[in-house]
Amino acid sequence: MPRIFNALDDIQIRHWIAKGEPVAKADGDGLTFTLSKNGTATWVLRYSRGGRRRELTLGNYPDLTLAAARKASRAHRVAIDNGDDPAAEKKLEKARTLEAWTVNQLCDDFAEKVLVPPLADVTIYQHEWNMKTFIRPRLGSIEVRAVKPSDIVFILDDSKRTWQITKRMLTTMRMLFSHAQGKRLIEVNPCFGIDLRALIGNPPPRTTT
Repeated sequence: MPRIFNALDDIQIRHWIAKGEPVAKADGDGLTFTLSKNGTATWVLRYSRGGRRRELTLGNYPDLTLAAARKASRAHRVAIDNGDDPAAEKKLEKARTLEAWTVNQLCDDFAEKVLVPPLADVTIYQHEWNMKTFIRPRLGSIEVRAVKPSDIVFILDDSKRTWQITKRMLTTMRMLFSHAQGKRLIEVNPCFGIDLRALIGNPPPRTTT
C-alpha cells in the first residue's frame, strides 16, 4: 500500500533555513527534514524494526536535494519492507571501516585522545617524537590489525638506539596498541611479551659520581 505524501517543498525548506530555528518536518513515509541549532540541514529516514524506532541519515540539504532525498528514501523503504535494517547495516559498515584503520590513523587518534594534559609536556613530546621518527615511517600505511610482534621487534632492533631510547620506543608502542585494543581494533597487543633484554641485552650499569 502506498505511503508517500510529499508534504514538503523547497520554498518551505529555504524558509526554515533562513529562519534558523531547529525543526523536524515530515515529508511522508518516514522521510524527515531536520534543522539543528547550528544550522545543519539534514534528511533522515525514520522507521521501525522489531518494535524499535530507527533513524537513518541520508545526507545534508542542499547537497542532497528534496527530489534526491525522496528517491533515496523510497529505495530504502523497499529494502525495509523486504526485511532489511539499513540503519543497523550502516553502523556495521562504520565499524568495519574502523577495523581497517591504518597505523597512521591510530597515531592521530592516540595523539588527540591520549597525548593531552594532565600528561607532562615532555612526556607528550617523547611519545609524539617516537611516533614521528620510528612508528609512522615503518608502519604508518599498514592496517593496525595486520601489525605483528615481529614488526615491533624489527623496529626496535633496526633503530640501533641506546637502551633507554629503545625502552621509550617500546613504551610508546605498547601504549599505542593498547589504545587500539580499547577501540576493539585488535584483540592482542603486538607488543605483549616483548622483552628488551632478549633483544638488545641488559641495560648499561648506572654510573656513579
